[in-house]
Amino acid sequence: MQLPRTVSLLGLSLALLRLGAFAFGGMGGTLALLKSDLGARRGWITDQDVAEALAITQTLPGSTGVQVVAFLGWKLAGWPGALIAPFSFVAVPAAMMIAASAAVMALPDIPAIRGALLGIQIAIVGVLAANMLKMARSTAKGRVLSGVLAGGLLLGALSSAVVAVLALGALGALIALRNNRVAGNG
Repeated sequence: MQLPRTVSLLGLSLALLRLGAFAFGGMGGTLALLKSDLGARRGWITDQDVAEALAITQTLPGSTGVQVVAFLGWKLAGWPGALIAPFSFVAVPAAMMIAASAAVMALPDIPAIRGALLGIQIAIVGVLAANMLKMARSTAKGRVLSGVLAGGLLLGALSSAVVAVLALGALGALIALRNNRVAGNG
């Protein structure tokens, strides 16, 4: 794990305020935005940073997206970044959610609105699946990692995601230890 890089807290906060306002689609959309803006556009993060953040945060309770942002905030600006990043990221959507909740409560039960919300939900699942497929292609290189990916998919479908992450994390650690011993490094 690398030490934090140095990015200004104001720059980090402004970038995440803007990204938070457009992070539609749950985790897949959030990861795509973070990688596109903080990675490709600004050069602040790498795909490896995002993969590392996911590996650490998937086993924790709470919102993974907010945890990923906190982790990336730490990577970019140390502990102050870890505190400011999630606050900045959720400020705009929290205000928007409060306003949307008030609007939905004020509207009568209209079939067109229910239909529109269902259509949005299904589209978001598609965006999430596409982004997870892209991430799988970029991180699961080789037979062993592809096997770990397939095992995670199977375990995740049959049990909880936490069980899948912990089991395959332990398997990965064992494989790495074995490879170190075989290579004569351990």
